[in-house]
Amino acid sequence: MITEPRLPDPVLAGLVGRLLASDALAWRHHKIGLLQAYVAEGQTILDTELRLHVWHPDLILSDEDSGRIHDHRFRLTSQVLLGAMHDTEIKLHDAGTLAELELDFVNRMGGVYEVWDIQNARRAQADGQHWVAPSTGQPGKYIIERTEHVYSMGSTYSYPPRVFHRSDVKELTVTICTKRDQANVPARLLAKVGATPKHAFDPTPAHGGIDDKYRDFLREASRQLLHIARTA
Repeated sequence: MITEPRLPDPVLAGLVGRLLASDALAWRHHKIGLLQAYVAEGQTILDTELRLHVWHPDLILSDEDSGRIHDHRFRLTSQVLLGAMHDTEIKLHDAGTLAELELDFVNRMGGVYEVWDIQNARRAQADGQHWVAPSTGQPGKYIIERTEHVYSMGSTYSYPPRVFHRSDVKELTVTICTKRDQANVPARLLAKVGATPKHAFDPTPAHGGIDDKYRDFLREASRQLLHIARTA
């Protein structure tokens, strides 16, 4: 799926633009390539939460095996306010034993992967562990099937819990995400067999701040969204 770009709601663009320019939000750097901040944070897993994401290729500090392919423990709905999300939907297929697979087929499918559990960000912040561990709920080895999508500015897309995907951007991109139906389970990521993945927030100092060099992305995103609001 490739969607055509269209302007977002100018009221929403203006409100988000003002938020990005303010000091009202606590930002953190997720090393798969984005800055995150809660607009509405729940008190329990039953609450709906709202989060802003500001993406840019220069924010990527994570390798392929450390969260680029991941799932969520909640139902995600994401609205693209600026830029475009290049999202890859991932389906797992049981690989059996390596001896049963032909090497050229494995290479065409991108290799063989394992599932890892990962501590969610709030718990990692609370205890400082930032653990990643082989999945107990889904052991085994898998090859993956990819379906690529481009969700342009003005689009909305959704993923149910426990579905793997990968999110990439080629330019400054802003999304506003709604989290519903959260479960008290770890999120998961995929890593190639033999790799040891790292937590995407470790070792972010204090797990809550961002470097000053990244604030330029917030300022530029604010400028562009406010321009949309003024000229729509």
